[in-house]
Amino acid sequence: MKVPEIALVGIGGYAGTHYLYLKKFHQSGKINLSSVMVRPQDREANAKSIEDLSTIGAELFSSHEELLKKHHPDMVVLPVGIAFHKELTCLYLNAGVNVLVEKPAAGSVADVISMIEAEKKSGSFVAVGFQNMYGSDILHLKKEIVSGKYGKIRNISVSGAWQRADAYYNRNNWSGKLYASDGTAILDSPANNAFAHFINNALFLAGEKFEQTAHASAMQSELFRCRRSIESFDTCGIRLQCTGGILIQILLTHCCSKRVDPELKIELDNAVIYWSNASWKIVDRNGKTLDSGNGVDSREEMYSRLIGKLQGENEFYYTLNNAFEHTFCIEKLHENFKINELSEKEFTILRDQDNQHVIPQIEELFARAFEKNSLLFEAGAAWSKPVEWKNLD
Repeated sequence: MKVPEIALVGIGGYAGTHYLYLKKFHQSGKINLSSVMVRPQDREANAKSIEDLSTIGAELFSSHEELLKKHHPDMVVLPVGIAFHKELTCLYLNAGVNVLVEKPAAGSVADVISMIEAEKKSGSFVAVGFQNMYGSDILHLKKEIVSGKYGKIRNISVSGAWQRADAYYNRNNWSGKLYASDGTAILDSPANNAFAHFINNALFLAGEKFEQTAHASAMQSELFRCRRSIESFDTCGIRLQCTGGILIQILLTHCCSKRVDPELKIELDNAVIYWSNASWKIVDRNGKTLDSGNGVDSREEMYSRLIGKLQGENEFYYTLNNAFEHTFCIEKLHENFKINELSEKEFTILRDQDNQHVIPQIEELFARAFEKNSLLFEAGAAWSKPVEWKNLD
């Protein structure tokens, strides 16, 4: 069985995480990490990792064109900024290379559609790096849900609070921005970046069939900004109404004093599913545990599945058509709801913690809202106001 040849674009930042996994698979003989493209201006900051490339025999390139002139990899990995997803995906598809593009699929619906059209013409495939979608835990839960053994889904709630201070927003030139200088949509936010996985998890689990991701037909949203240096929002409450009447409530913030890792609660007719990266369980309406398990290394499982697909196996992968639904929600969010600035009386700035912005008691507010499937105004946030439903189709 042929060992797939893989190329990686970038080696610093989040690309560095991908490099560690690819290096591990390379050293085990499961792939050939043949080439890495790093722009000349990024090399000094990543000198140590670049030096490491020679130890595994990966060749370093300064441009995509230079890489493609010498190599024709089976797949390229694109952990790049949102504004470059469409451009680089189409570049490699046009060269006949399969693509793993980082989440979200792109910054706009139009860009995702362009990528889908390029994929059809190329005959190659595009997998989207929502890594939870490749995890055996999420896939097991999806099979259990679509089996119908627990009845239909009624509600899904998602909640997460991760601190993000100056270093996070200063790490690149697009964090917190809505559009690139050329007008390309970025729509960066907790919902489209750090917590995008967890919104996507809910949409996928709400899909009627195993391979489907649910489509949102209506939305309520509360969008707030504490940090004045960004264009987008840093705190939100979102409710989606999906096909089949399923409601998804989403609570996300970067303006917190302590980390509360994301969790999902899926309420069905005859059971409730609780999921986090660390563990999951299915309980009946009396609280008795029916099934449970620990979290998995979904990035490792993502690469294992994609390697299998490259070798001709019928492995599930998360497609552009699936990921379209998340991008659709994010685009409609910005089209239909304005971002409200919280007054300086409603948050504090921890100067000794890299200017971390904090909304007092936001963690407790989220916990109450998550328990009751509420939005922020329904849970008693004094700085929030009721929002109307908007039809999306």
